[in-house]
Amino acid sequence: MKKRFLLTKPAKKVEKLDSSPLVTINYDSRSSPSDHFHNIITNFLLDLITKNSPFFNSIVFSDSYGFDEFLEKYKDQQVSSSKLIEKVNTDDYYPQTAHFLACLLNILLLNNELMGILFLDSEIC
Repeated sequence: MKKRFLLTKPAKKVEKLDSSPLVTINYDSRSSPSDHFHNIITNFLLDLITKNSPFFNSIVFSDSYGFDEFLEKYKDQQVSSSKLIEKVNTDDYYPQTAHFLACLLNILLLNNELMGILFLDSEIC
């Protein structure tokens, strides 16, 4: 059975678009943009790790100093451990692995130059 939703107001009619429509994100006033990205990242990791837990359990960082240095360098882009733990079962992965992957995804999502390249490439295809 498909889930459906009901719009409370009808959509405005658009007669003509001169250019490609731009997507704007309407953030809930109760959450910040970083929370929005962190929710997307944790949901993505939850799905990925759940489907591939043997693989993620096999990833081990041999140099904890290098890992800590990476996290220190990108401390502003880290997804909080508590947010990861509330979403993903720690039996399915090493917490360091999820923390690292979440940080990488957040760096990508917050990098306007890289996202612009991704969007440009998707328009060409």
